[in-house]
Amino acid sequence: MVNQLKKLIQHYMTNLTAKEVLTYSKKYNISISEAEAHQIVNYLQTTSIDPFKAADREKMYNELENITNSHTAQKLEHLFNSIIKLYGLEHLFS
Repeated sequence: MVNQLKKLIQHYMTNLTAKEVLTYSKKYNISISEAEAHQIVNYLQTTSIDPFKAADREKMYNELENITNSHTAQKLEHLFNSIIKLYGLEHLFS
């Protein structure tokens, strides 16, 4: 069950669209331009990231900071951690 859930989350991340990124950014009041949304999607689709490993998440947050800015990357990291806690998934993330 755990492996299936991890695969589902990874599948969702790699199939995210720029439109969805923009929708979520508006919903959670995180300023992201359309160009940045496309860059984020491209990064997620072309980079092998295991979001369940702390080192890979750190790489992802660093790249998000390169794409956007420090403040936006921090807000995205906080949102990601909040969602993990909201759904009680802390045990999946090392």
